[in-house]
Amino acid sequence: MLWAAACFLSGFLAGFLFGVPRVVGGGALSSTLPDTSLPAQTTPSFAQRPNTNLEQISDWLTKIIVGLGLVELRRAPDHLKSAATWIAESLSARTTPSPAAISFAGSIIVYFSILGSLSGYLLTLLFLAVAFGRAGQQAYGNKGSFGEDDLSTKIRKFWEKTPENSKKLGQWVKNNLAIGTTITDLINSEELHESRKKAVDELGIK
Repeated sequence: MLWAAACFLSGFLAGFLFGVPRVVGGGALSSTLPDTSLPAQTTPSFAQRPNTNLEQISDWLTKIIVGLGLVELRRAPDHLKSAATWIAESLSARTTPSPAAISFAGSIIVYFSILGSLSGYLLTLLFLAVAFGRAGQQAYGNKGSFGEDDLSTKIRKFWEKTPENSKKLGQWVKNNLAIGTTITDLINSEELHESRKKAVDELGIK
């Protein structure tokens, strides 16, 4: 049971590292607005952002794991047999573990490592990423976050009212803002406050 738990947690850690979400920090204003769009807006001289050390470590380790895995792929059966023999030594009273004990230890490694990897990745992707996002929004969210700005509220209600409004607003964002900017960005981003004013005026949002 201890070896199974160890393999599961090792796989879970690997899955967690592959599933750690990326934090999109607020960059310069030029990365948000096109060159010929609205006049430049003033931004605060200090902005507190989430710590991304875990994300960077995850990025490094996943690349190392993938790289080493590809290099050692041909020797994977030998490494598995060595690990299984090492585990089998603690499962057998004999000095030299039997082939049955080695086979059993190998099945523990493969089964629980894969199960742990899938569990870690899916749990991180489905639950922990959401929790990270919620905590980051509460701790570091902009003042113009969802629902706190009157213009944001108007645009959100207009967006959700009818599919025609949604299509019209999406087209306006595409024509007036930088490529890749979404309606959610328009509603949430503090840097797009002037863009919200323009959208409300041009689309006649009340």
